[in-house]
Amino acid sequence: MTTSSNKNEIGRSSSLEEDKPVLCGVNVRAAPVDKLVQLTIESFDEAGELKDDENELPKVLFFIHKWFLASDELASVFVDTYKNLARTSEVCPPNCQHAVHSKLCTRNSYKANICLTLRYWIQMFPVHFDLDKKLCKVLNDFTNFIQNEGYFTLSELIDISRVPSYDWMRIISVRNPSQRSHSKKVSLVFNKLQPDELAEQLTVLEYKALRRITFTDFKSYATKGSIKDNPKLERSIALFNGLSQWVQCMVLSKTTPEERASVIQKFVNVAKKLQQLQNYNTLMAVVGGLSHSALARLAKTNACLPSESQKELMEFTELLSSSNNFSNYRRVINQCTGFRIPILGVHMKDLISLNTAVPDRMDDNLINVRKMTHLAVIFNKLMYLQISSQPLLFDVNVDLVNTLRLSLDMNYTEDEIYELSLAREPRNSLSAGWYDK
Repeated sequence: MTTSSNKNEIGRSSSLEEDKPVLCGVNVRAAPVDKLVQLTIESFDEAGELKDDENELPKVLFFIHKWFLASDELASVFVDTYKNLARTSEVCPPNCQHAVHSKLCTRNSYKANICLTLRYWIQMFPVHFDLDKKLCKVLNDFTNFIQNEGYFTLSELIDISRVPSYDWMRIISVRNPSQRSHSKKVSLVFNKLQPDELAEQLTVLEYKALRRITFTDFKSYATKGSIKDNPKLERSIALFNGLSQWVQCMVLSKTTPEERASVIQKFVNVAKKLQQLQNYNTLMAVVGGLSHSALARLAKTNACLPSESQKELMEFTELLSSSNNFSNYRRVINQCTGFRIPILGVHMKDLISLNTAVPDRMDDNLINVRKMTHLAVIFNKLMYLQISSQPLLFDVNVDLVNTLRLSLDMNYTEDEIYELSLAREPRNSLSAGWYDK
């Protein structure tokens, strides 16, 4: 696709070039929306394939744009670019009549590139076109416009009628704290499960909760610093906290040090399977529960724990340590391939830090493309399951998942759990650990 020199001069004057691109193909550090649209369109060849397979710009723009502007606004820029082609200085062969089926018409080629670019958006992020009614209206109106021009083949490229439904993302499981009995008995489901099965079904719970969290949910948290009015993210955090508490309660439900040590050992084996599954968010909840002061103070219990389990628990604690900004965990997650679940808290903290330090807009109201690329790096981890459609690699036990969900909703306060710990191994007794001293 050849554009006029005049158009290229406008593009250069209205954007700031990137000296050290964060991602391949993102070569501007700030630009207006129409410039980003132009660069994205020109990233594709006449077959709709990326000219450079390593060019990240189209993915970054379509993935992250909602941080800076609404999807229907971005789509409208593509539509305006298409409609304004008649007023540009695109160079066509002499006496070109711009006939619909003319393959020599440069204007037709550019129109095709616009539609091919929008097709890439639909294919890469179909969820946008099911959940956003305003965006759908822009695309449907544009389809009708193209058909009225006679470009029926182009209109098929942007057909969104076959986009799958994402209604399941709108559904949130309702928490029911009343499931907790008056006697505060802990669920016995744990006793009947093998560690691998428990790890797998906990991963199902995590998977279902995480996939419902949208880009907008994460952005809301990063900009407000709160989960208020953010039910899907709140549910995910409640699941994490509930699991950590459940781990502690399962250990403390046993009356002898030997029994408690056996439960800890079982959870260490659960943690080993979670690491194999690359489910680091659930792993963090389990290890956090095992490392909690309510359990760490149990000297008699820990004395009964096999040395191998003690060593493995220490290794997990080191892996998930917050030292050097979670450097051990970051190194591991960066090497992961295939199915994986990140530690949400780590990457949400990254979002807040980036948003606080870096503005969305530069001088002349240009979009801060450098921030956009850094956001893409973070969101690639946070929303990996949503954008990759990675399936679970094991069978789902629906009954067990539902039972676990109820068990994890049995909320206890920190004080209640610690009181139970003191009841099992009283303070200042021979069993007291360093936490009580």
